[in-house]
Amino acid sequence: MSKAIPLTVAAALAAAATVLAGCGGGSDRSARLDALRDDPMAAYEPSGAELVDTEEQSEGTTTLGKPQLAKYDRLFALDGDGEAALDEALAAAKAAGWEIAGGPRQSVGGVVGLGERRLATGKARLAVTLFTDDRALRDEVSPPALKISLEHLDS
Repeated sequence: MSKAIPLTVAAALAAAATVLAGCGGGSDRSARLDALRDDPMAAYEPSGAELVDTEEQSEGTTTLGKPQLAKYDRLFALDGDGEAALDEALAAAKAAGWEIAGGPRQSVGGVVGLGERRLATGKARLAVTLFTDDRALRDEVSPPALKISLEHLDS
């Protein structure tokens, strides 16, 4: 019986390693996040703004098996006219090759402008959100704030 326990443990470890390898995010997955990071809008900084947060997420699956898309977000505290900052960011996105869908629309806590673009790794979405009140912001960030979100749509 003492031999059966180590074999069972070894089999369980092998199974866990197989599952984790499937969730780890192979080269395609890191390539998708890299494509978002390499986009000009990932480096865009509104004039007079302070970068307060950067978040990124590799493509993969949650522990419950739900797919997660690659994402890259940056949040800026603005020191001036928020609407002008939103307009400038959307103009920069258009100049960088993003197809902007209509004009900005109202969203929870502010205004958002949306765009899409095909990257070398597939289709991506851009959301540029101007937060005009603090409902959707963390406590340490005051409006106006601008968030630039890039998300890979292809899995």
